Amino acid sequence: MTTVPGRHANRLWSELKAVHVAAGKPTLSRLVAVAGEQRPPMTVSDATVSDWLGGKSLPGKGNTRLFLVLVRFLGSEAAKKKGTAYAAPSQAQWSQLLRLAREERAFVPPAPSSRPPAPGP
Repeated sequence: MTTVPGRHANRLWSELKAVHVAAGKPTLSRLVAVAGEQRPPMTVSDATVSDWLGGKSLPGKGNTRLFLVLVRFLGSEAAKKKGTAYAAPSQAQWSQLLRLAREERAFVPPAPSSRPPAPGP
C-alpha cells in the first residue's frame, strides 16, 4: 500500500531540503559522521539519511534525537554561509513538525467498502 504524504510530512521534507541546501549540501557521509561525533556516539546509515532528505521516509521515534542533532548541525552550517537568508526552524519547531508528520502518517483512513449499497426501502 502506498501512503500519500500529507501537508505536515511535505512541510517537514521541504524544510529539511531547504536547510540542507542552505548549509551547502553536506554529503551523506558528513551527516553520518556528525551522528558518530555525538556523546554517546549515534549511528545512522547514509541510506536512512538519504531517505529523510529525499522525502521517502520519516525518522522513527527511536531516531528523534538523531534527527534533531542533524537539523541543528545543518542550521548552524547554514548560519555560517554568507548571503544565506534561510531562517531554520527552532528545535521546538522541528520537534513539532516531526510529531505532526508522524501523526499524519500513522492515520490510515478507513478503506471504502467494496460492497454495493444495500437497497433502500
